[in-house]
Amino acid sequence: MDYLIRVANINDLDSIAKLWEKLSIDQMSKDPYYKGDLVFSGGYSQFKQALNSDNCCIFVAEVNNIVIGFIEVWLYQKDFYFFIDDYAYILHFFIDPDARRSENILSIIYNLFEAALNWAIEKGSRYIIADAFAHNIRIMKLLERVGFESYRIRYVKELSSK
Repeated sequence: MDYLIRVANINDLDSIAKLWEKLSIDQMSKDPYYKGDLVFSGGYSQFKQALNSDNCCIFVAEVNNIVIGFIEVWLYQKDFYFFIDDYAYILHFFIDPDARRSENILSIIYNLFEAALNWAIEKGSRYIIADAFAHNIRIMKLLERVGFESYRIRYVKELSSK
C-alpha cells in the first residue's frame, strides 16, 4: 500500500479535527485524572489557527487520498519547561486505529516523525520535545525508537477534598 506524507492544508481541516477527536477520546479515557466528558469540540478552530500559524506545521499521512494520521509541531521560545534553548514541540501525533494494521505502518510513523524533525531543523531548532501520558507506553517506546530521551518526569498526587 502506497502512502504520502505531506504538509497539511486547510482542505485537511475536517480530517485532522476528526482524528484529534479520536486521539482525545483514546487518551482521556485512559487518564486517571481526567474527569470530564469524552465529547471533544474545538478541534476545527484549534486546527484552523494552527494551519495558519508560521510557528506551526502539521504533516499528514495519506493512503488512497484519505488522511489516516497526523503530527503537529510548534516552535517555542525557551521557557520554564525547557530552559536550554528555543525548541520545537510535538503537540499531537495520531494514526487512526484502523490504519495501524497497514503493512507500512512503521514506515508511515517514522516518516511522519522525520517530516516534523526536518521542519524543526529548517526553522532553526536544535531541540524537539514531546510529552506522553504515563499510561501510553507505546508512544514512549516509539519516541525512544526515533531518538528521543527522557528529560523530565511529572508526578501527580490527587488531594482529597476532606
